[in-house]
Amino acid sequence: MAILKFVTRRLWAEKTPLLCMLVLVLLMSAACARAANEIVPFADIEAESGGRGYNWLSIHPDGHRWLITECVDQRGHRICQPFLYDFRSGRYQRFALPDGYTYMHARFSPGGHVIVAERNPLPVEGTAAEKNRLLRQTEFIRVNIDGTGFQVLPVPKGESTYAVMSPDESKIAYWSASETSLGEGLANKRTQEIREFDLATQVDRLFAGPFDFRMGGNLEYRDNDSIAAQVYGSSAREPKTINGEKYHLMEIVRLHRDVKVLPDALVAEPFMYAAAIFDNRQRLHLMTQEKSRELAMAKIDAQGERYVWQSPRFAKGALVAMAIPPDGRYTGFIYMTESVLSAHQKNRLGYFCTCNGRWYSVRLPNADAAEIIEVR
Repeated sequence: MAILKFVTRRLWAEKTPLLCMLVLVLLMSAACARAANEIVPFADIEAESGGRGYNWLSIHPDGHRWLITECVDQRGHRICQPFLYDFRSGRYQRFALPDGYTYMHARFSPGGHVIVAERNPLPVEGTAAEKNRLLRQTEFIRVNIDGTGFQVLPVPKGESTYAVMSPDESKIAYWSASETSLGEGLANKRTQEIREFDLATQVDRLFAGPFDFRMGGNLEYRDNDSIAAQVYGSSAREPKTINGEKYHLMEIVRLHRDVKVLPDALVAEPFMYAAAIFDNRQRLHLMTQEKSRELAMAKIDAQGERYVWQSPRFAKGALVAMAIPPDGRYTGFIYMTESVLSAHQKNRLGYFCTCNGRWYSVRLPNADAAEIIEVR
C-alpha cells in the first residue's frame, strides 16, 4: 500500500484531475495487496541493470490484463512463451503451450477472448544454417484466454511475424518475408509484405501491394478492410536527406485491401522505434528515442494536434515494444537494460500514464513462480 499512498499524495499535490487520478489508482489498487512495489516511479528505482527476457506486449480491451511474451532459458534453449498478468489480482500465469517450440508476439483478439501468436521449432544442432531454416517454418496458433480451443492455423509456413486479428475476428494479417536473388556474387534482396489469411475459407493472399518494404513493424486493423502499418524503406519511396545523409524514414501508413499504390504516410519519423497505432478515439500513439536515450511519447489526435511527453534519461538500451488499451489512457512498454542486442537480451517493463505525465517501472512475479494455464 505504500506505493499507492505515494502516488495518491503526488497526484493530489500536483492537482491532477480526479478522473485521471482514479484511472491510475484503480489499476494499481487491487494488485498492491499482493505486491507493494509492482509499479514504481522511475525517480525511485535503482540504477538500471538486470531485467528479464520480455520482448512483446499486448493489452486486453479491459485495460487490466497484459499479455507478455517472456523468454527464459530452459534445457539449453532460449524459450519464449506468453504470460498473462492481471493488475487487479496480481496473478502471473503462463500458457502451457506444446513443447518443442518458441512462441513470439502473442496478442489479444479485438474482443479479448482469444490470443494469437507465432511459433518456430526449437533448433537441435544449433548451427546458423539450421536457425535460418527454422525461421522459415513459422506457424500461427490461436487459443482461448482460458486455455481451451488450441489450434495451429493452416497458414502457409514461411518467415512470418506480427499476426493480428481483424475487428470481426474472421481474418488475420501478418508480415511475410521473402528473398530475391540479385545474381551471382550479390547478396539476396530481402523484402516484406503484408498478407492476410481468411479463417473461414482458409484462403491466404497478399493484402495490398506489393511494396517491397525493407522492414515491417506493428500492424493494426483500422476496420475490416484497412490496416495501419509501421513500415520502413519501400522501393516506392525516395530516401530523405537529413544532415547531409540519406535515410529512409519509419512511417505509419494506412493500406486498404488490394490497393496497388503506396499512400502518403500518416507519420514519418527518423527514430520511431515503436508504434501502438490508434486508439478508439482515432488518436495515434507512437514512441521515439533520441540519441540522449530519452524516450518521447507522442499522441496525435484526429485533428492532427500533437502532444509529446519526454521520459527521464534511460541508463542503457532502447525501446523494444509498446501497447495501449483501446481507450488509450495509458501506455505499457518494454525497454532494454543492456546497450547491445543479444540472444539473451534483458529488458524491463514500463508504464506511462497520460493522466499525470509520469513514467513508472513495472515489477512482476518471477516467471518460474507463474501459475499454469493448461492448454487443450
